[in-house]
Formats: sequence, structure tokens, C-alpha cells
Amino acid sequence: MCIRDRYKEVLTNADQLIKILEGKGEGWNTTKHMLEIFKAGLFSKNSGVALWTCKLLAKLAAELHEKGFSGDIWDWFINQPTGGLQGILHCVEKNHLVAMESAIAALCQFGKYNYAEL
Repeated sequence: MCIRDRYKEVLTNADQLIKILEGKGEGWNTTKHMLEIFKAGLFSKNSGVALWTCKLLAKLAAELHEKGFSGDIWDWFINQPTGGLQGILHCVEKNHLVAMESAIAALCQFGKYNYAEL
């Protein structure tokens, strides 16, 4: 199974992942580490991996907003120089046009309550 397929599989089971994170009781720290792990796909040379990473991050951001992590995911997203925003911009800059729509969706989800700053 290739990396792209792994990202697809995680996206398919994102609800279960959020439930696991909630059950761990470690809150934001664990969630932040999870986002950091998935962010690596934004730097892939494979456009399919970049596409599915953007889709996954958009889905996770939407779910995390619902769970009350809006401020935390925004802080992670805009963190310079290693935040999710930098990763998504890198992904788009590397001509992953295939991932453009999903990258915009991820930007919108992470910036949901901070459009003026974004």
C-alpha cells in the first residue's frame, strides 16, 4: 500500500481518529503531534500524496472545530515557520495544481474563524 493510499484510508476513518484522540484525554498536545505527522504529506513530490494530505487536513480541521479546538488549530496553523499554513503554501508553490482545490478547502477550514487574519 502506497503513502497516498494510507492518507486516503486515514481520511475515510477520520471520525474514528478524532474519537481516539478524545478518549486519550491528553487533549491538544496529542492532536498537535498528529497534525504535525500528517503535515509531512504537504511536502511530498507526489501530487497524489499532496492532494490526499490537503483533503485529510481539511477534514480534521472541520472535526476539530466541532470539538472546540478552534483556537488551538489556528495557532498551530499560523505558527511560523513550521505551521500548517507554510506547508499548504509550499504544496501549492510546488505546482501541485491537482491539490489546489483541496488546499483551498484546508485553508478555509483552518481559517474558519480567522478570515481577516488569513
